[in-house]
Amino acid sequence: MSTGTRIATFVVGLAVVFGLAVYVGRAAGPDVTDEVAAEEHEGMGGSDSHEGDDEHAGHEPAYTLELARPEVDPGDDKRVAFTIVGADGEPLRDYDVVHEKRLHLIVVGTPALTSFQHVHPTMSADGRWTARLDLAPGTYEVYADATTAGENFVATAPLVVRGHHPRPESVPAATVLERTGPYAVAMTRVDDQVTFTISRHGKPVTDIEPYLGANGHLVVIEARKFEYLHAHPLAGPAGPQVSFEVADSSGAHRLFLEFKHDGAVRRVAFTVGAVQGAGAAEDDHAEEGDGHEH
Repeated sequence: MSTGTRIATFVVGLAVVFGLAVYVGRAAGPDVTDEVAAEEHEGMGGSDSHEGDDEHAGHEPAYTLELARPEVDPGDDKRVAFTIVGADGEPLRDYDVVHEKRLHLIVVGTPALTSFQHVHPTMSADGRWTARLDLAPGTYEVYADATTAGENFVATAPLVVRGHHPRPESVPAATVLERTGPYAVAMTRVDDQVTFTISRHGKPVTDIEPYLGANGHLVVIEARKFEYLHAHPLAGPAGPQVSFEVADSSGAHRLFLEFKHDGAVRRVAFTVGAVQGAGAAEDDHAEEGDGHEH
């Protein structure tokens, strides 16, 4: 899929639908000491959100993500450099601080969408960013989620990590309960609201700690074209429930929930919607001429 940036910013509580939102990008070794669990029911959009896909609707991207090296060797502390370039061809240097950071980098392994990293890279004076990532051989989508002059954008690019690539896997099947270490997270949906209920050793967690200024963060990746949504929770107490406003949309999506407790960021992943397998994503990308396999 070609690089792009399709963006819309929504206020808290506004339900959005992937199929109806305006997209301009496809939106990733964590900067946290967390335990990561992966894995599944219906499509969605989100609240107080940032979205991205590609320029299919004829929109020229406002910003593009240019990787210094689109193919790299594997490494568990790999430095990956990139620049965000504006329509004028110049590197962007001025960023607003949003949720405590100037740029949120999301890296998701494709096509199975089981690996997820959310890091905060550093920028040099010339606008060049450097991130440290945990990269095994395979293919990835990289999403730079940032804001400049009050305008949110998501710039994206594919990344290939050299080495023996494992056989492409399908997106995991849908579940409504996931675990990470001693934590269990149950997902429920009522109308346009999705709620995650968090427990530890069977007891409700009522003292969730703020992470990047919120009780949690939700990244949603569409399973075929890897479209991106970053949502923030509705106002509420510090657990055991964290809720996001959502709306139905077709197709499978991966939901990556991050929350902080006991001094560490925890992460769980769910799949919602019908899973059609890895081949669907590969076919779409082949048609769009990415030049690499997902």
